[in-house]
Amino acid sequence: TALSGSAKEPLPGVFILADTKQKKVVVGQQVVMQWWLFTQSDVMGFNPLKQPTTDHFWSQDLDSPRRLRFERKQIQGQVYYAALLSRKALFPQRVGRLVVGPMEAQVRTMREFGGRAVKRSSDPVTIDVVPVPEARQPSGFSSQNVGRFMIAASLDREKIKAGDAVTLKVVVRGRGNLRQLKVPRLMKIAGFKVYQPKVSEKLELSDGVAGEKIVEYLLLPTRVGRISIPSIRLDYFDPASRRYRKAETGGLTL
Repeated sequence: TALSGSAKEPLPGVFILADTKQKKVVVGQQVVMQWWLFTQSDVMGFNPLKQPTTDHFWSQDLDSPRRLRFERKQIQGQVYYAALLSRKALFPQRVGRLVVGPMEAQVRTMREFGGRAVKRSSDPVTIDVVPVPEARQPSGFSSQNVGRFMIAASLDREKIKAGDAVTLKVVVRGRGNLRQLKVPRLMKIAGFKVYQPKVSEKLELSDGVAGEKIVEYLLLPTRVGRISIPSIRLDYFDPASRRYRKAETGGLTL
């Protein structure tokens, strides 16, 4: 396979490449960055010196292999053996030209005289971050709600006795910055006392951040009879279609 990107004055033998397909994004949009070691001779030793700086990004590690596993790749028309050094999901927190700093390491290869170590550094990568569109932006929209999401709600019981509590579970599933995703909070529901929710995440980390955000409310009815729980609406910006979208639960009845 071929990779995009550039290395900092790479020697023919060995270099570090920082690679991403996303160079222009909106605030909060996921950027997947990868750092690779490229070589044309056997690697005898690898010693990381400096990890990339990610100022003004929310950073999530996706993969940091403990051992170098090389695979055949092609770049600039030449065949190399490349090993993944690190993969991260970065979520820009502000507008502007944000810079992901270089990764630096010492590398020893069979190509170098006496097996001496050489210092290699990837190029810094600039990400152009623009604001989400103002046109048709939902009222109260959170800039962290960028990605693709679905939302569902359920009760742990359909009937309860007077004085018993019930748990309302709201689950948002999708791809994006689930840790910072703003799920609308239920402050008041007619007929219930609403307690502070318990919030958790189940993340799936592979080629990006995906998974679930779970918000659980303990509800205590304040009257008898049938009580309705209104639908919950989640507004988000979908960078793939460049449109605002909404996900909504159905209403529930206890």
